[in-house]
Amino acid sequence: MKYRTLAGTDLKLSTIGFGVWSVSTGWWGPVDKEAG
Repeated sequence: MKYRTLAGTDLKLSTIGFGVWSVSTGWWGPVDKEAG
């Protein structure tokens, strides 16, 4: 597994975890559940 250091920190994150962080947050805005 590949790891990268988060800029400005000593945190090492897997590239997979770093790549999907926006999926688990509100990054894309509100979700319209009626639209499916």
